[in-house]
Formats: sequence, C-alpha cells, structure tokens
Amino acid sequence: MGRITMLSVLAGVAITGLARAQTQLTREAFLIKILAANQSLQVRRLEKNVSAQQVVREEAAFDPVLSISGQYADSLQQNTTEDLFRRNNLDLYEERNSTMDLGVSGLLHSGTRYEAAYSVRRLRNSLTDMQSQYQANASLTITQPLLQNRGTDVTRARVRLAERDSDIAHQELRGTTLSMVSEAESLYWDLVLAQDEIKLRTESVAMARTLYDYQVKRLELNKIGDLEVEQADIGLRMRVAQRTAAAQNLAETVNRFRTMLSEPVTANTYVADDRPDTGQQKFDRDTVMQRALEHNPDYVVQKLELGKADIRLIVADNMQWPRLDLVATYGQNGLDEELRESHDFLVDETTSDWSVLLQFQMAIGKRQARSELEAARLRQQQAILNLKRLEIELGNAIDTVVGRIDTTYQQMQTLAEVTKLNRRVLNDEQQLLKNGRSNSRRILEAEEDLFEARQSEMRGRIDFQKAILTLATIEGTLLQAHGFRVEK
Repeated sequence: MGRITMLSVLAGVAITGLARAQTQLTREAFLIKILAANQSLQVRRLEKNVSAQQVVREEAAFDPVLSISGQYADSLQQNTTEDLFRRNNLDLYEERNSTMDLGVSGLLHSGTRYEAAYSVRRLRNSLTDMQSQYQANASLTITQPLLQNRGTDVTRARVRLAERDSDIAHQELRGTTLSMVSEAESLYWDLVLAQDEIKLRTESVAMARTLYDYQVKRLELNKIGDLEVEQADIGLRMRVAQRTAAAQNLAETVNRFRTMLSEPVTANTYVADDRPDTGQQKFDRDTVMQRALEHNPDYVVQKLELGKADIRLIVADNMQWPRLDLVATYGQNGLDEELRESHDFLVDETTSDWSVLLQFQMAIGKRQARSELEAARLRQQQAILNLKRLEIELGNAIDTVVGRIDTTYQQMQTLAEVTKLNRRVLNDEQQLLKNGRSNSRRILEAEEDLFEARQSEMRGRIDFQKAILTLATIEGTLLQAHGFRVEK
C-alpha cells in the first residue's frame, strides 16, 4: 500500500513539473506564430512573387526598343574600266564614310508594329576631292495585321495567361495558408482535449486516493474486510497508470506543436487557454455553397484554369486565319555640304517618299493550326468538366459537414445530460458508502462512468468545434474569420 501511495505521488510530481515550464497560448497567438515560422508558406510566397514577375516580363513585350549604331568605313581601291568611265578616269578611288543610325521600334496592344528610324551619313570620296557631304534620312514604318495576330485578344494573350498564373499562385498560397491554419487550429483543439484529459485523470486519481484512504481507515476499525481495500488499491493503481498515459499523450501533442513551430524539444511546453464554443450555430446550405464558390481556393483556381483555356482557344481560333499585313512607310531625306542644312527636309517635304504594301501568307492545308484549335477546344471542355466536378464535390462536402455540425451539437447536449446523471449516481454512491451501504467496486464503477461521460462530453465539444472549422475551411473563409489576409 505504501508503494501505491509513493507511485501516485511521483506521478503527481511529474505532472506538476510538466506544468511549471508553461507558455500560455491563445488560439489566435498560436496561429500567428505558425504563419510566421512555417517554411512551406515562405516557399509559396516566393513562388507567388516569381509568378508576379512573369507578368511584368510579358508586359515588357510592349516596351519600345531603342537602337543606336555608328560606323566608319575607309576604303581605297583601283578602278575597273567601267569604274574609270563612271569616276572621271581616276586610277584610284578613295572614300571615307561615317554613319550613325538611331531607331525606336515596338508593338502596340492592337497588334500594330512601328519603327521610327533616323540616320545621318557623312560622305567623302575622290569625286568630291574628299569634301564632306551630309545625307540625313527619317522614316516611319507601320505594320498592321488585318487577319491573323490582329487585336488585343491575341497580342495580350501571353500577358493574360501570366496574370492568370499569378492569380493561381496567389490562390495556391491562400490554399496552403488556409490548410496550415486549419491544421494548426485542429491541433490546438487536440491540445485542449489532451489538457482536459489530464485534468480529468488527475481528479480521478484524487477520488481514488480518497477512497483508498477512507477504506484503509475503515479496515483499521474492522468495519470492512481486506477485499474492499484491495479493490480501492487496484482502482488507484489503474488511474495512476491512466494519468501517466494521458501525460504522455499531452507530451506528444505538445511535440506536434513544436514541430509546426520549428522549435526544438527543449523549448517550454505550451498550454492552450481557449475553450471550444458550445453555442448552437445554424448554417444555410445555399449560402455556404455560394461563399465556397467565391472563396474556396481550389474552386477559384479551377475557374482561373478555365479562363486560361478560353484565352488559348481565342488564340488558336485566330491562328486559323491567313496572315494579311498592311505595311505603310513614309520617309524624308536631305543632302547638303553642311550638317545643319541637310536637316532642312524636316520642314521642307519636297524630298520625301512613301509606300504601301500588302503581304499575304497562308499555310496550305493548315493541319497544325486545326490541330491546335481542336486541342484548345478539348482543354476547354476538360476545364469545364473539372469545374463542374469540383462544384459537385463542394456541394456534397458542405451538406455532409453541415449535417455533422447539427449532429455533434445534439450529441454534445445529450452528453452533457449524461454527465449530470452520472455525477448524481456517484454522489449517491458516495453517500451510501458513508452509510455503509456501498462498496469500493460500486464507487469505482460510478466514478469511471462519470469520467467516460465527462471525457465524451469534452470530445463532443471538440468535435463540434472541428466540424465548424472544417466548414470554414471548405468555404475558404477561415483566414478572414481569423483576420488573416494573404497579400496579392
């Protein structure tokens, strides 16, 4: 008997030691620590930032391109018979020319390509006794697609696809964050349950110890036999062992906390401060479904995938047309022995030229374009089916969880009544024991029934809270409910 008492004392010391190095933690504080410490979320954030840069990269296709070049050429050559006739019978022909070219080109959202060019040449040769002449030219060329590659739907397709990919990366980050918060909150309620089990087991040990001490005194007064004391002894032993198992379960739950927080095992233990909400909550399935269609990350991603399929279909359909481009060019030029006078053409349009060109190109057979169009149509149908499938899955999941919330609430209310009943039974048995009309076995059985009822009631509360958590996760509104926001 002394050994059992010492065992229970040691167990009590272990529980007390576990509670000394405690860090009180609310649910919100724990979730904030998780979001700040988790490395998976950091990786997702980097992926989202990479996708955002891809949008900038695709938009850069519409940035103007500036080109500048300069050239100097010096040549001395013998003239052929024909050259002698053209070059005043000069035996040798020498020229030294300098050229500078400046141009700006780019693509407009309409598909129009433009190129503005300016050049100036300094000409010196034997025919002019190496005197300088300056030749200046300015031109503007516009290429407008009339069929294929015409319009913003085609020219901005890559940008729009990159934007969808960026939105998908954002939703994937939301989904990862939401899953992390959901998992962390579920773990928090597991800690609450483990703590409550320790509390119940400790109270159970205390009751068994009181019964044991009471029966020992009655044995010393010869009011009962050894069997009553042995039953109380075994009941105390069993409850001490159960409390030790509960302490191990609590330690494992705390270690799961540390793992999510990326903390070593030597860190202080954590104690959950919050309690589950037991208030009845009613949910309209249609309202919940509408919120899920708006906020569920997986569903939003699938809608974005359908949008990408639509964009690809538009591009593939445009590629069915032949290429018909209108190319218009206008230019002016000037020539003078002075550089400044060579630019008089900018105000004098007597030296100008222009041209209009139609270019037509078509692949005979168009098998590649037709194949790409058919593939784009199939991908669109696939995206539509995936969206419908996901919508059905969401509807069924919501119906299941809403039903579970109602069921667990009713069970929670019933279990609370069972707890009250078993508490009364234990009180009655304890009173009968004082009057000599009960025994250790009946007291221990009544206490065990009360413990199971209290534990089931607490599990029912946790299940009710987790059912609400699951619904918020399916809706995609869990982050908003906690005041968290994933920046876009």
